[in-house]
Amino acid sequence: MMIINFDNSKLDKLDLNLGWRIGEEAFLKIVELIHQEFNIPNHIVEFGSGASSIRLALSFPKTNILSIDADANFYDQTQALAQEFLEFPNLLQLKYQPLSFQKYGSGQILTYTQEAALSNLNIDCVIIDGPPFYTLRGREACLYQIYDQLCVGGLVILDDVNREGEKTILKNWLSVYPDSFDVEIIEPGHQIAILQKKQSVQPNWLSADKHQDSMQINQRYDNLCASFLNLENADFGKIIASLPSNLVVPSLENPDYLDDFINMISIIKATYKSIADQINVVSQPFANLTDEECFLQQIESFCCCLESLGLTANI
Repeated sequence: MMIINFDNSKLDKLDLNLGWRIGEEAFLKIVELIHQEFNIPNHIVEFGSGASSIRLALSFPKTNILSIDADANFYDQTQALAQEFLEFPNLLQLKYQPLSFQKYGSGQILTYTQEAALSNLNIDCVIIDGPPFYTLRGREACLYQIYDQLCVGGLVILDDVNREGEKTILKNWLSVYPDSFDVEIIEPGHQIAILQKKQSVQPNWLSADKHQDSMQINQRYDNLCASFLNLENADFGKIIASLPSNLVVPSLENPDYLDDFINMISIIKATYKSIADQINVVSQPFANLTDEECFLQQIESFCCCLESLGLTANI
């Protein structure tokens, strides 16, 4: 396994223990697994770009790596890192793919728009560390987009499987592709699910559990789009200060994180506004309401958003 040493002045740029990154221990385990299975893999696909994309290219300098992202800022930052750290940056192919609804079975999933280049690849490994949690099941769709191109013996690596959403994603994959994968959960970082494809099967979209799950997720998307449209001109700081006392939002327990939380919610609101027309959701206009009544409606819509995004906790 290749060990990469960095100049101290540049260490933070590629340190995978920072922020939302995958974590050093988990990343080294992934590199080790890929080397064990393929030595030098032909193609790796990564959903969610960033410092990990550069580290993959440094760890597998002879491998074609395709990294996909829907966030223009992350895409630009990864491009800059590639120019700074990679001797041959063209071996890392970065693709900007905006979020859109993709239909699978009876459900739709907000995820990366299907990348045409994927259909021509023979993929040895896919690493799924995006899109963000607020797409609800965006990561689930990533496997559906590359399953036919993933070689027998190929690896699927899902980060953050300690979260309830990722646990459901893993369950759905095994339901849609019965007897297709061996599964192992490893503990470093946020926990990682390692799936190895042992055979190709036809997808089963008709199981009762999968159909029910699809209907539930469709409803959550509808609720989110409608609620965020009702919050078009909302003052999130004022709303947060007026939330019901029995509503627990773990991310707000530290007041130092308030600005970051409001910024995150603003990004999510913009995302759902941009795709609302894809599912024909319209806002409920607050006609003939007093300012106080309108504000109470905004609080209700905001609480609906928090619940649909899984940002509240039971007490």
